[in-house]
Amino acid sequence: MEVDQNDNAFATLEGYKIPYAVAIDCYTSHDDGQPRCGGPRGTCTVGLRGTGFAVSRNVTWKTFGYKAYMIENEYFERSVIKLRCGGWRGGCEPAGPFILDFDSNEDVPINSATKPICLRQN
Repeated sequence: MEVDQNDNAFATLEGYKIPYAVAIDCYTSHDDGQPRCGGPRGTCTVGLRGTGFAVSRNVTWKTFGYKAYMIENEYFERSVIKLRCGGWRGGCEPAGPFILDFDSNEDVPINSATKPICLRQN
Protein backbone atom coordinates (compact mmCIF):
# COMPACT_ATOMS: atom_id res chain seq x y z
CA MET A 1 0.00 0.00 0.00
CA GLU A 2 1.45 3.37 -0.99
CA VAL A 3 1.11 6.14 1.60
CA ASP A 4 0.23 9.68 0.54
CA GLN A 5 3.01 11.51 2.39
CA ASN A 6 1.09 14.79 2.27
CA ASP A 7 -1.88 13.34 4.16
CA ASN A 8 -1.18 13.97 7.84
CA ALA A 9 -4.50 12.50 9.08
CA PHE A 10 -2.72 9.91 11.22
CA ALA A 11 0.41 11.96 11.99
CA THR A 12 1.37 13.84 15.12
CA LEU A 13 3.28 16.94 14.11
CA GLU A 14 5.57 19.03 16.27
CA GLY A 15 6.60 22.27 14.63
CA TYR A 16 6.19 22.82 10.90
CA LYS A 17 3.98 20.68 8.69
CA ILE A 18 6.22 18.49 6.55
CA PRO A 19 5.47 15.34 4.56
CA TYR A 20 5.00 12.08 6.47
CA ALA A 21 8.20 10.02 6.96
CA VAL A 22 10.51 13.04 6.55
CA ALA A 23 12.96 14.44 9.12
CA ILE A 24 14.57 17.84 8.61
CA ASP A 25 16.55 20.48 10.49
CA CYS A 26 18.58 23.63 9.89
CA TYR A 27 20.99 23.11 12.78
CA THR A 28 24.41 22.53 11.19
CA SER A 29 26.16 21.13 8.14
CA HIS A 30 27.81 17.73 8.42
CA ASP A 31 31.16 17.64 6.61
CA ASP A 32 32.80 14.60 5.03
CA GLY A 33 29.85 12.34 5.86
CA GLN A 34 30.43 12.76 9.60
CA PRO A 35 27.93 14.18 12.10
CA ARG A 36 28.93 17.53 13.60
CA CYS A 37 27.84 19.45 16.73
CA GLY A 38 26.09 16.47 18.30
CA GLY A 39 24.52 15.25 15.08
CA PRO A 40 21.25 16.04 13.36
CA ARG A 41 18.30 17.35 15.38
CA GLY A 42 15.42 16.62 12.98
CA THR A 43 13.48 13.53 14.02
CA CYS A 44 10.76 11.34 12.61
CA THR A 45 9.21 8.18 14.01
CA VAL A 46 7.03 6.00 11.82
CA GLY A 47 5.11 3.96 14.39
CA LEU A 48 2.91 1.21 12.98
CA ARG A 49 2.69 -1.22 15.92
CA GLY A 50 -0.85 -2.45 16.39
CA THR A 51 -1.91 -1.61 12.83
CA GLY A 52 -0.98 -4.85 11.05
CA PHE A 53 1.40 -2.97 8.74
CA ALA A 54 5.17 -2.49 8.55
CA VAL A 55 7.37 -0.34 6.34
CA SER A 56 8.26 -2.32 3.22
CA ARG A 57 11.81 -3.65 3.02
CA ASN A 58 11.93 -2.01 -0.42
CA VAL A 59 11.71 1.44 1.17
CA THR A 60 15.10 3.10 1.51
CA TRP A 61 15.98 6.59 2.69
CA LYS A 62 18.03 9.37 1.12
CA THR A 63 19.39 12.66 2.40
CA PHE A 64 18.64 16.02 0.80
CA GLY A 65 19.84 19.56 1.29
CA TYR A 66 23.22 21.01 2.10
CA LYS A 67 25.64 18.59 3.81
CA ALA A 68 22.88 16.47 5.32
CA TYR A 69 23.43 13.45 7.56
CA MET A 70 21.08 10.58 8.47
CA ILE A 71 20.80 8.07 11.30
CA GLU A 72 18.19 5.32 10.74
CA ASN A 73 17.05 2.72 13.27
CA GLU A 74 14.38 0.08 12.77
CA TYR A 75 12.56 -1.94 15.39
CA PHE A 76 9.91 -4.68 15.62
CA GLU A 77 10.37 -6.02 12.08
CA ARG A 78 10.13 -2.52 10.55
CA SER A 79 6.86 -1.61 12.26
CA VAL A 80 8.79 1.25 13.92
CA ILE A 81 11.34 3.37 12.04
CA LYS A 82 13.18 6.19 13.80
CA LEU A 83 15.09 8.77 11.79
CA ARG A 84 17.42 11.55 12.92
CA CYS A 85 18.36 13.72 9.99
CA GLY A 86 19.47 17.21 9.20
CA GLY A 87 21.95 19.59 7.65
CA TRP A 88 22.18 23.25 6.93
CA ARG A 89 18.55 23.06 5.79
CA GLY A 90 18.70 19.38 5.09
CA GLY A 91 17.12 16.11 6.06
CA CYS A 92 16.05 12.69 4.84
CA GLU A 93 13.06 11.22 3.07
CA PRO A 94 12.03 8.00 1.36
CA ALA A 95 14.08 7.44 -1.80
CA GLY A 96 10.91 6.44 -3.67
CA PRO A 97 7.27 5.72 -2.86
CA PHE A 98 6.56 5.17 0.83
CA ILE A 99 5.14 1.63 0.85
CA LEU A 100 3.61 -0.36 3.71
CA ASP A 101 3.34 -4.14 3.69
CA PHE A 102 1.00 -6.41 5.62
CA ASP A 103 2.73 -7.58 8.82
CA SER A 104 1.77 -11.24 9.30
CA ASN A 105 3.57 -11.29 12.69
CA GLU A 106 0.93 -9.07 14.25
CA ASP A 107 -2.52 -10.17 15.41
CA VAL A 108 -4.76 -7.10 15.10
CA PRO A 109 -8.24 -7.24 16.66
CA ILE A 110 -10.98 -6.77 14.05
CA ASN A 111 -12.71 -4.09 16.14
CA SER A 112 -9.61 -1.85 15.95
CA ALA A 113 -10.10 -1.16 12.23
CA THR A 114 -11.45 2.07 10.80
CA LYS A 115 -13.48 2.23 7.64
CA PRO A 116 -11.09 1.97 4.67
CA ILE A 117 -11.36 4.53 1.90
CA CYS A 118 -10.04 3.66 -1.53
CA LEU A 119 -9.11 6.47 -3.88
CA ARG A 120 -9.29 5.89 -7.58
CA GLN A 121 -6.95 7.92 -9.71
CA ASN A 122 -7.95 8.56 -13.29
